[in-house]
Amino acid sequence: MYYWSFIILSDLIFIFLNLCQIYFFQIKYLELLNLFYELHIFDVFDKLFKRTIRSMKVTQVIENSIRGKLDLEFIPLIPGIFSVELYDNEIYLFRWIPEKHEPFDLAKSNFQEAQVYFLLHQIQSIHISKEDEHKIFLRFAIPKLPTSVRFLFTNESIKLIDQCIEYLKNSQLIYVNPNYPHIYNVKVKCTRSFIFPSDYISLSQLICFSTHYSIFRKYPLPKMKKSKMSLSNFNSYVYKDGKISKYSKLQRRVFEYGMNDDIRPYVWSYLLGYYQSNYTNDQKKEEEEKKFLEYKDLLSQTQSEIQFQYDCNQIKTIIRNDVARTEKSDSFFKDLDSLARKMMIRILINYNAYNKDVGYVQGMCDLARPFFTVFIKDITDENNIKIYNDKWVDRDHAESLIYWHFVGFLKLGGQEAMFSSMAENQMFFAERAFAIAKNNHPLLGQWLIAHNLSDLLFLYSSFLLQFKRYFPMNQILQLWDAIYSSDNPSVFLRFFVAATLFILFPYIASSQSTDNGSIMILVGNTLDKIDIKEIIILSKQLYMNAKENPAQSEWYFMELPSPHERVTNYPKYFKLKTFDS
Repeated sequence: MYYWSFIILSDLIFIFLNLCQIYFFQIKYLELLNLFYELHIFDVFDKLFKRTIRSMKVTQVIENSIRGKLDLEFIPLIPGIFSVELYDNEIYLFRWIPEKHEPFDLAKSNFQEAQVYFLLHQIQSIHISKEDEHKIFLRFAIPKLPTSVRFLFTNESIKLIDQCIEYLKNSQLIYVNPNYPHIYNVKVKCTRSFIFPSDYISLSQLICFSTHYSIFRKYPLPKMKKSKMSLSNFNSYVYKDGKISKYSKLQRRVFEYGMNDDIRPYVWSYLLGYYQSNYTNDQKKEEEEKKFLEYKDLLSQTQSEIQFQYDCNQIKTIIRNDVARTEKSDSFFKDLDSLARKMMIRILINYNAYNKDVGYVQGMCDLARPFFTVFIKDITDENNIKIYNDKWVDRDHAESLIYWHFVGFLKLGGQEAMFSSMAENQMFFAERAFAIAKNNHPLLGQWLIAHNLSDLLFLYSSFLLQFKRYFPMNQILQLWDAIYSSDNPSVFLRFFVAATLFILFPYIASSQSTDNGSIMILVGNTLDKIDIKEIIILSKQLYMNAKENPAQSEWYFMELPSPHERVTNYPKYFKLKTFDS
């Protein structure tokens, strides 16, 4: 009944236009609709029109898993309104408005209730299929995306869709594919931009989101069987003589469940190679003294008069400026002239002299900063610094403690190798992190390739500094617990980067700008809102899955090229100019 009423009313309007000497063939169908709006004629039968096409419903197509194509789960059939509109005689806009819709919210993942738009010139082809006289499917293929969304129309709506397709064909906007008569290729081009309201999502975003969440459901958050390692748990692994029993089991426990803050300095001393697990208490004291004497030797050399024609003023200035910019979130670094800042400057200058191949790289102070949180409890003056075990030591002993943990951290985590050959090793790392992401989330990989982001330059500083600048301190410590308790810290970081890409994908796919700079800013604004535990758990799942299939993932686990041999005509310790730190 509604359908015939609509037809009769359309005929009356047609007669009206003829009487005004406006020939129907001179007015495009979509322009006619715009004219209705301008004359307020459309208001008369607006409700009638919506009722007529209320039976239009949307679902997603299921495609076979052939050659890497993805299966998409059905979205429940949702009633709504499908419309085609013309803007400025050039932009053809399709809109889908669910009957019960709400603005899209990434946090809610409510893409099923979102309003969807797409432009004709963004479509590669339109696929039409009729199951019977009461059902017609329209499927819109988007370039560079592996699947598509299809819309289902029934009953009276079919005639309207037929008219729409006929109009597009007669307007030479689409043409029949010569090999497949049910496919219409789109040939319209448009150079103009179109900005749509933020509460809509594009068709390509709908595909990205639905595909992403169907993949993401394959990695459910596991139920924790045990709590984080506590001090009593740790002590159960320590013999009376100080040796660690079943160190690999302890390491595995930390990797799977994490640890409490109070035992972190004790565990890190083993994870970062400061102690060996078979050291007795006496051997630990000997090792501490040995490392302290070596640090004192290095310290005396960096503070003595220079013996070689080598000027460290530039490096010293860079380090001082970097440390001056260090966050002021705790009392240690609140004052620019604090003892903690002076200690950090000296530690970094000593590292620059200790490892000539690496030297000092801007941002290293960010990596050194957490070691003060972990190992230092209080700083009174140069002779009274309280360390993690409540022992009071002088400045040199405190610096030695932090310095050697920092050295082990850079070496085991791959930063030493990364810093020694930045361009080459950055590419080496990024290629593997991208491959892990792409092979576990093909659409993510295709999206990054399509937008020239597969080199991961937008995450460069993130993995170079192990995400120190992107998460609060307590979360960074949890991340580093996971990295350094893994059996291969430098490799595990690649899986964390891949997992980060997983989590970020809906956000970057929503971005209006996809250049490296814009995505880098988006990443910085997004990561601090994400719970790092989710990324760590996903990283572990990807990591363990890869280890279970070594034949397929051997390439992921390749070690970074070793740093070049130290230049033989320079000693291990460099004598720098004397200065007050």
